[in-house]
Amino acid sequence: MMVKTVLWSVFALCWSAALSREAITHDSSMAPSNISVTSAGFQSGPRADIFVNGAKLPVVSGRGINVAVLEIDGALRSFQVFDTSSNASESQALATFLSALGVGDLVVVAVSSDAFGQLTPAARFAILELGAMLLDNLSFQAAYALIGIKGGQALAEGLRNRDDGVVQINGSYTPSAEDFLLNITALSAGFTSGSRAEIFVEGERLQVTSRRGINVAVFEANGVFRTFRAFDTSSNSSESEALAVFLNSLAVGDLVVAVVKSDAMANLGTVAKLALKDCGASFIDQLTFQASYALIGTKGGPAWAEDLLPAVGGVLIVNASYDARTKWMTQTTSSTSTAPPSTTITTVPATCISYICPTGTVLKRDMQDVAGQSATTCCGSPTSPKLVDVGVQSLAFQGPENSGEAVFFANGFVVSSISKRGFVVVVLRPDMSLKSSALFDIFGDKVNASKSLEEYLDNGIADGELTLMGIASEAHELSEGAKKAIERFGAQHIDELQFHSSYALMGRKGVSRRLTGSGSALAEMHRLRKQGPAVAVSQMLLEDSTADKPFCKARVANPPVAGWISNNQLELEDGCRYALWETTGASACFSGQWVVSIGSSNTILLFIQLANLLLPGSIVPVRDSVSLGEFDAFDMIIENGAAIYQLAHRFDQCTHASDDSAVCKQEKKDMLAKAPRHSSTAIRLTIFEELFWPNAASDLDAVMADDGWKDAPLAVVVHIVTHYIYCSVMRADYCKRLDLKGETDHAKGLDIFSADMAPVLKQLEAICAPNGRAGSRGCAVLTSSWFGWQDQRYADYQDKIRNAVSAYSSETYRLVDVSLLDQGMSGETIGGHGSPLSFLWAWQVLLGGMCPLELSSEGNFAEFEGKLCTALDVKRDPNFDQCPGYRDTACDPNSGFEWKSKTGWCMDWECAASVPCILKPIKKNVQLLNLTGACFDDVSVEFSDGAPPKNHACFRVWCLEDTAIELAIMISVMIPALVLLCWGVVPEHLRTRMRLGLRTLRRPKQDAEPQTDSPKASSQAPGVTTSDVPAVPHGADPASARPDVCPVVPSTGAEAATVIKDAAANPRKRALAGDKFPLGLARFIAAQHVVLFHLYADGHAPQIYMFGWGFTWVPWFFMLSGFVLFNGHIRRPSKDTVFQYVERRLVTLYPLYALTLLPAFAIAKSLGQTPSSVVLVAQTWLLQAWNPEWPEHALGVHCWFLSAMLLHMIMFKPLSWLLDQVSSLEGTVALMSSLLVLPWLAVVVPEALQNRLWYEEHVWGANDSLIDLVTLFVNYNPLSYVHVFVIGMLLAKLRTMLDAKMRELAGDTILSSWKWRLPLEFVLPAGVLGLLLVFCIRELQPWGARITTLIAVLLPLQALVLFGLAGLPSLPLPWLTYGASYLDFLEPYAFAVYLLQGVIYSMWPNGGQMGESVIIFLIFLFGVSVMVVHLVQRPAQRWWQRHPIGHWAVPVLLTPLLVGLNQIPSNRAEAFTKLPAEVRHDRLMVDLHLPITDSGGNFGSVLINPSIHIFGGKVIVAARRHHSESVQHVGQYNGSLVTVIEQIWHSNIVLGEADFSATAWAAWPEAGRLPFSAKANTWTGLRTEAGQKWRQLCVKETWIPNNQTLLRHVVTGPEDPKVFEHEGSLDLAFNSLPPLGRDGCEEGKQVSQMYMASNIDVLKMSQQKVGHRLRCDLSDKAEKNWIPFTYQGKLHYVYTPQPHKVVAIDPSDGSCEEPYEETIFDPLRRLQARRPDLAIRGSGQAVLVNDTSATPRLRRSHYLALLHISHPSTGEYNNFAYRFSAEPPFQVLQVSTRLPLQVAEPDRGGNPFAFVSGLSIHGRTVVIGYGAGDVESRALVMSLERLDEMFQCHEADTAESRSSKGGVANGTNATAKNNETGR
Repeated sequence: MMVKTVLWSVFALCWSAALSREAITHDSSMAPSNISVTSAGFQSGPRADIFVNGAKLPVVSGRGINVAVLEIDGALRSFQVFDTSSNASESQALATFLSALGVGDLVVVAVSSDAFGQLTPAARFAILELGAMLLDNLSFQAAYALIGIKGGQALAEGLRNRDDGVVQINGSYTPSAEDFLLNITALSAGFTSGSRAEIFVEGERLQVTSRRGINVAVFEANGVFRTFRAFDTSSNSSESEALAVFLNSLAVGDLVVAVVKSDAMANLGTVAKLALKDCGASFIDQLTFQASYALIGTKGGPAWAEDLLPAVGGVLIVNASYDARTKWMTQTTSSTSTAPPSTTITTVPATCISYICPTGTVLKRDMQDVAGQSATTCCGSPTSPKLVDVGVQSLAFQGPENSGEAVFFANGFVVSSISKRGFVVVVLRPDMSLKSSALFDIFGDKVNASKSLEEYLDNGIADGELTLMGIASEAHELSEGAKKAIERFGAQHIDELQFHSSYALMGRKGVSRRLTGSGSALAEMHRLRKQGPAVAVSQMLLEDSTADKPFCKARVANPPVAGWISNNQLELEDGCRYALWETTGASACFSGQWVVSIGSSNTILLFIQLANLLLPGSIVPVRDSVSLGEFDAFDMIIENGAAIYQLAHRFDQCTHASDDSAVCKQEKKDMLAKAPRHSSTAIRLTIFEELFWPNAASDLDAVMADDGWKDAPLAVVVHIVTHYIYCSVMRADYCKRLDLKGETDHAKGLDIFSADMAPVLKQLEAICAPNGRAGSRGCAVLTSSWFGWQDQRYADYQDKIRNAVSAYSSETYRLVDVSLLDQGMSGETIGGHGSPLSFLWAWQVLLGGMCPLELSSEGNFAEFEGKLCTALDVKRDPNFDQCPGYRDTACDPNSGFEWKSKTGWCMDWECAASVPCILKPIKKNVQLLNLTGACFDDVSVEFSDGAPPKNHACFRVWCLEDTAIELAIMISVMIPALVLLCWGVVPEHLRTRMRLGLRTLRRPKQDAEPQTDSPKASSQAPGVTTSDVPAVPHGADPASARPDVCPVVPSTGAEAATVIKDAAANPRKRALAGDKFPLGLARFIAAQHVVLFHLYADGHAPQIYMFGWGFTWVPWFFMLSGFVLFNGHIRRPSKDTVFQYVERRLVTLYPLYALTLLPAFAIAKSLGQTPSSVVLVAQTWLLQAWNPEWPEHALGVHCWFLSAMLLHMIMFKPLSWLLDQVSSLEGTVALMSSLLVLPWLAVVVPEALQNRLWYEEHVWGANDSLIDLVTLFVNYNPLSYVHVFVIGMLLAKLRTMLDAKMRELAGDTILSSWKWRLPLEFVLPAGVLGLLLVFCIRELQPWGARITTLIAVLLPLQALVLFGLAGLPSLPLPWLTYGASYLDFLEPYAFAVYLLQGVIYSMWPNGGQMGESVIIFLIFLFGVSVMVVHLVQRPAQRWWQRHPIGHWAVPVLLTPLLVGLNQIPSNRAEAFTKLPAEVRHDRLMVDLHLPITDSGGNFGSVLINPSIHIFGGKVIVAARRHHSESVQHVGQYNGSLVTVIEQIWHSNIVLGEADFSATAWAAWPEAGRLPFSAKANTWTGLRTEAGQKWRQLCVKETWIPNNQTLLRHVVTGPEDPKVFEHEGSLDLAFNSLPPLGRDGCEEGKQVSQMYMASNIDVLKMSQQKVGHRLRCDLSDKAEKNWIPFTYQGKLHYVYTPQPHKVVAIDPSDGSCEEPYEETIFDPLRRLQARRPDLAIRGSGQAVLVNDTSATPRLRRSHYLALLHISHPSTGEYNNFAYRFSAEPPFQVLQVSTRLPLQVAEPDRGGNPFAFVSGLSIHGRTVVIGYGAGDVESRALVMSLERLDEMFQCHEADTAESRSSKGGVANGTNATAKNNETGR
């Protein structure tokens, strides 16, 4: 066994040498590398040149320190330039770069110009570690060069000062393999031999604690120790299972050392033994009780050392020497009696067959077995320029460093490289680009993987498709079915596979020669595990993307259109091409023909392109009135190269809605009859602009009835669908059919569409038949043009057309699927319309079906000549400079152009149609080959099956949605509440009423006596009761509110009927009004209405219009308080001081208020929504309404009313004195009238300034503008309601004066005369009726309602209500008031209801839309209020009254308590998400909560969507502060009163920094310890280009006509920052709605745009920086998630990932400088085609990665970036990393598997999601920042190597198979030589 192990080691080392393409032996030195370095400072002509073996390195040097890292053979590994002359951050980058290098790395340093200026000590130390000795003498502009070894000595070094000339040094590097050997020793002893288990590395014992059983140490592939575990398999079978799980979790290539201590055999199971065998073990089955055993092996590879000894055999020691360079081992095994044998390694040279020849060359067949690895040796010129090498290299497992790989190549390019274990199948297109790839892990799941492979080969690949197969690592155990499937591709050696065999096959699907004697593989090779790689290579005939493709069959029912645009060429999935058409051929085709088009805007653009194809320049939209809205029909005739007739006509008798009237039909016929008669050389083009199908029928009738052209053959194009989508899907304002717009059922909308379409399709059947008018050229019905957005409803309309036309379709009645065509060129969409290029390609399809092929051009490549042919051209012309004629007409507001507006209406898509775009066919060969390393597997996404879950996020004390449970809760509260109500209130109340009422009935004469103001008379007068503690809010004195007498309350129904009957017959039996008022019911109803308003505004109550008016009762409470207080003052003027007066009245307000602050604070704290300490202090002392900045940030915002009342109480004494001076009735009326009128100035003045709704510019919580402060002052400040309070006081005075005047005039007849009583009966009904009309009828909404209803307009009606309830003291109560008095016992509970509403709602289990259960909630609130009044409020008030001094301790102690509790940190994110602080995915990947402290956050805000960057030795953190809320109110829309729901996103950008530690950062993925903690501050310096603050952003509005609701999406600031570095400056990109203000937003511009600001200083947050809009695209299209990166010193952005669009930006003004050609990544294109409902967007920043050893799956420099794929209807995201080329045009190369981010439910409810937002790479640590559910900032941290593992090509390409043609092949290999000829 020992000999076998040694022999395997010898083979492995030999084969490693062969693969390295150099002769390497472990017992001799390698070939030396001669290195020469030249350095020159500024004075000597700056230069830094490096030569290796006489060849200059192909790098571009620059000022500063130039660093080259070389491989041991002298090959360049990496090169960097660090400008340490002017930038200290470059020194930091240099230090970081050098510190990341490994010990022994060969490094060359050369200074150019100067490196001294900003060279930091850290950078100097890093260079000293390379062996530098002269660096301390470096001076300004000195020359310096170094050839050094990291951690070793310098091979050469030179230094010359500024004026001393050039430095040139030479060194020779001759590495020895022994320099890099790492010796590992494992010692094992069984129980009888001493029970030992020890592991030594370089002679030092590994410091781990071993124990009985198997002890396992794991090392990285680079020799670094990773982890240690011990498993007691002697006594516990579960330990055996744990050992298996642990070993199976290791990565292929991991070094494993397993050592037995004492015993490991007793419970060692089969599964564990298999796991050890997977690490190379061969002797484990021979393990006996208490035996010694040691293994040094490789996961998925061989054992480098292994042995065992029996129980009495002594101590076992095994050794292995590990080479840190080659990562291979030699080994010896010894025991106490065995000496280690020696091992010698020889080399095996690599042959030419494993060499990939460069583009333009092919493998020389006679050299394939010759040793060599160069183009000179192995490659030659092909016999034909179209012959290229295509092949596959398969290498099975070879050892720890090389676990196997399958490489597929064509014409010098690697089209796919798979290193993950399995059987790989690659399908190539005829142009040799990758069509699909799939991997099947046979070793991991033999049965299912083989079955999947068989099914894929049989069903997923079409006959004749060129297919390449290869094994990576291991896949030999194929099922028989899978082998048979492979044989159908010509395989002859698949049965010969063995363990770790390498296998390669090139074949085409067919029947095996073995079975029929026909068919064979193009090339095939099989090699056993010791024989090296298997290579199958063959010469194939390369087909261009256009030249050699056959023409598509265009004259068919459904011509092929699925494909994509590449290099402006239409590439089709079907592998064919359309003929190209020029003016000559198209004119010949349509000579004597009449082409009729019917449709809307996209049809007009299609029509324009046809006219200009037939006669260039014949139509210019504005000049010829062929613009949308300028015509209804356009008719023209072209003859002999000129337009001889043109007519743009507007129909007077027709409408764009369905119109089949006779007058309309006749007008169409008359219009067509005006044209010159038919000529055989003339071409007639007619377009009808129609939006809906029914009108198309009359158009066709008119055409068929035209006499002048009745003999002309027709060609018909019908393109009608878009406006059905506008109406029934988008519900656009410009919809012309209200029946569609009002139809909310999508299915019914589709039914209407089908019903409209069916008659027209039937009508076309006769016209388009082979013998019909259009039988020659045919008809085409088109699906809708691609809108640029994805929605299933959109797709449903396309399906309706496809299905409907399929019933008629033929070669003359065709369906042209332009929706599918446009999807392949989605980048050519301009505002929902196509570009000229897209329409010209559409005409190539249409003309192919209409015209004879022989008339087409011979060209096979389309060139487009024109300034605005593509969408990119249009985007680069935002000011319409390329279409001046159109601009000067359409954009001039003074012109007569139909579409003009205040600023003109310029449409970029119509501008493009105004400029000629000519398709010129040329003959050209184009090769479309994929870039090296690209992987084209399908991108896998996962989304939920539909709408967000019903259980929205519930941030409450507890959450339920069961109405039955709510009902149970309500009942459980109401039972004790009713007991309290009956026991404590009602019985006493009834007894008092009955006693006093009966006394009143027994003394009828006293009822007739006039009332007096004396206490005696007053106490005798009948009145109404209030509770012992008057209901608030009113501020009345309890004594003044107590009744003198009460009306009769009968005890039985019979008695009640008698009393009411008697009262009706004799009014004198009704109690007189007196000075006590039955306000209890009114107060209670008002308080409940306020509660309903708050529920309505937050979207919890049903959307009943009346609920939205609850806020208007708040000023009524002010009026009521003034009324009651002044009435008491009139009766008994108080002699208290102001302080005493206020203190006495606070007894009814403050105790319950103070008690509610505590639960309100606790709830807010649990949700992270507490206000600032300043606000808490103000709120404790009832001062929150006095400062406009506080009320909207306070606990229980509705309590501002009490704060306002405090000031009114303070002012009451002075106001009373002033009003006492008003002695006349006339003066009182005049003063009241003036106070009612004066507040209207708040509306009249803004109306005069044309800004009636000025207050709507305020957004909840904002307080940083004058509009905000004025709005807050008017809404909340006590001074804004002083006039209302005074009106109440005047009303009390007016009541007293009117009563006195009445008694003066009426005398003793006052009670018997209806003259006085009757008017009073109508006062209360009039006020109530007026309020109900306003509350219920939208059309009666007052002018400027949100302000006027608070301070002015409703005051007269509310005064009537108050006056009607009070009555006149000398008259009986009005009937309505008298009835209300029986419910006056509700009065004490109104205040509790008002005050407790917020706290109770937080406890209510249903936090969403309550629906009908809102009634249950109101009853529950009332029940709680009853209990609180009796059990809390009244005892608290009694205590308050008994302790006139001690009660001041309450606010004094409450203040520090709340402030102190507020200082305790709260993690709102954790409260919302419940996500763990750390989630460990594996050893090198961890997910964590980011430690960012928000210094300015409040009121529930959180930090989300973080972005991190290392800059200037600091960790820079940017994030978005976010808080969302919903506000509902009544407003105006289009002149009507509507419900307005504002979804407000409070958003700010915050920035912070922290110290950076490179060591901690590098250890972050494995250690998991956070290397920084940052405090973020609000970025306040952001300014618009006009110098204004970044606020008052545009608002997106959506009108819902069904329920008259306006949805407004309000965002208060910039969003989603991305921090990055450019030219030494810290820059910031972000998206935002345009900061133009609500009235300043242009129509259609309420969409997010991209902005950036430069040179940000995190320590100077208020420093003003301008945010420039990135002006590379349309301002009416939502733009966000652009990806910034730097290329060759210029700032670039990835605009979209699919298609991949990259633009260069000028950061000084945001202008677009250099757009690049768009590229398509086929997997994303396929995904978009399969799932048009998904949106693909970029994220974060792009970072250049040039570390090929860490990215073996892409061995080249590339950019790493992020993207997300979202499902708009569910709000979910799938997040990915992706890689794109480091050179233009920046082709996407690879997309990772989904990033494993933690998802959370957003605070607004919905599906959980995560949104990736930032990318940072430093060294080999990758940090991906993201927001979890809009409630938490997190980061996914991993090593660069771990991220590379996520880019494995292993998922099947599921694109539809495309037809494939044959190819010429000359294939040779070691096993079979096969030929295939013919095409």
